[in-house]
Amino acid sequence: MSWGDLWLYLHVMAAALWIGAGFSLIVLGVLADRARDADGLKSVLMHTNRLATIYFIPASLAVLVFGVILVIHSDFYSFSMLWIVLGLVGYALTFLTGLLVIKPRGERLGHLLHESRGAMTPEVWLEGRRLVAISRIDYVVLFLVVFDMIVKPTGDDVGTLVFMAAALVLGVGYLVWRARSLEATAAAPEAA
Repeated sequence: MSWGDLWLYLHVMAAALWIGAGFSLIVLGVLADRARDADGLKSVLMHTNRLATIYFIPASLAVLVFGVILVIHSDFYSFSMLWIVLGLVGYALTFLTGLLVIKPRGERLGHLLHESRGAMTPEVWLEGRRLVAISRIDYVVLFLVVFDMIVKPTGDDVGTLVFMAAALVLGVGYLVWRARSLEATAAAPEAA
C-alpha cells in the first residue's frame, strides 16, 4: 500500500462516517416529523446538537485534511482540476452551513428546550422542523460533492455539469419550498 492509498482511504472513510451519520439522523428526524412524534424528534435533535462539535465538525475537517494531503502528495491530482475545485467549493458551503447555520440553530433549539423544561412547545417543534429542513438542503450539496468526487467532471463534461447544476437548483428549490410550508403546520403534537 502506498501513501496515496492511505490518504485516499482516510479521506473516503472520514467522508463515509460524516455523511452516513448525518444522513441517518436526517432520516430519523424526517420520520419523527412525519409521525408527529415529539419525543422522537426531540431525541434526534438533542443527539444531533451533541454530536456537532464532537463528531460532525472533526469528521468533516478530516475529510478536508486527508483530501488536501492526497492532492499535495499526488502525481496525478491538482488543485487546478475542476472536480477538485467544485469539491472544495461544495465542502466549504456545507462546512460553513454547519458551522454558521446548523450549529447556532441547534444551540438555540437547546436553549428553547431548556426554557420549556424539555417540553416540545409549538416554537420548539417548529424550530426543530426547520433544523431538519436546513440539514436536508445541506445534504443536497454533500451528495453533489460525492457525485463530483466519483465522476470527476472536467470543463468538457457539459452534460454532467448541467446535471449537477440542475440537481442543485431543483433539490434546494424543492426543499426550500417544503421548508416554507412548515409555518402552516407549526402546531406541536402532544408528547407521549
